[in-house]
Amino acid sequence: MTSFAPINDDHAVTSVLFGLQLDEFIEPPTIELIKRAMPWSDSLPAVSALPPVEINQGGQNFPMPAVQFAIVRPDSRPLWSVKFSGYDLIVECTVYSRWADVWNSASRYLSEAFELVRSKQTDVNIADFRLQVTDQFRTAEEGYKASELFAEGSRYLSPMAYDGRQVWNNAVGWIETEGDVRYSDTLAIQIQGNEDGSTVTPPYLVTIQHFGRAVTAGDPVPEIGRLDELITNLHERNKNVIGEILSAEMRQRIGLKL
Repeated sequence: MTSFAPINDDHAVTSVLFGLQLDEFIEPPTIELIKRAMPWSDSLPAVSALPPVEINQGGQNFPMPAVQFAIVRPDSRPLWSVKFSGYDLIVECTVYSRWADVWNSASRYLSEAFELVRSKQTDVNIADFRLQVTDQFRTAEEGYKASELFAEGSRYLSPMAYDGRQVWNNAVGWIETEGDVRYSDTLAIQIQGNEDGSTVTPPYLVTIQHFGRAVTAGDPVPEIGRLDELITNLHERNKNVIGEILSAEMRQRIGLKL
């Protein structure tokens, strides 16, 4: 029996980021227009300026304003947020339940955010679609075995992960093409414990972060019409990766079916 447990009762997801990268940066007049519009005053009432984004034009860097719309916890951490920042539109959810519910809200926010930018910058298009999912697991066992959480011999993990060490990092990236879409993936795994001088002790926290990006072929770059298709594909790819690296026991624990 594994000593590991997901960070939540029935799943391990702590954060999901949905993103669109645009082929033009979001200009200051557009940011001002969006701030005045207060598009989500009921659902995302907290509006705040983000640190300026450095945009390079003609060899020079120019600071561009950025803004966030959010609903926040008492400590000001967002539960849901929509960010307009540089070339990026980003929706973040830190109260994940199940995919269908979360994606229903996120897709609406992303579509509305894109249309807001497009209402001012009429030639802007989407350069790529992005999804980043963060899962976490924990154990209080001093001499845990990686095979209690991870599938033995997973192609995504270094053999060093299985040699008995308690604190380690692992990162791998790859590119695949399916039809007219190129997918780029990065998978990073980090194990952390309580640091006391030169020693690290339990409990240990395992963070798995999978970032996926989808780029379509052809010109002009794609519009919002492919949002559901491509983000859903990225979601399925994430499920497959997480399902492949986790042990069968943990997949059953979090209800992950391949």
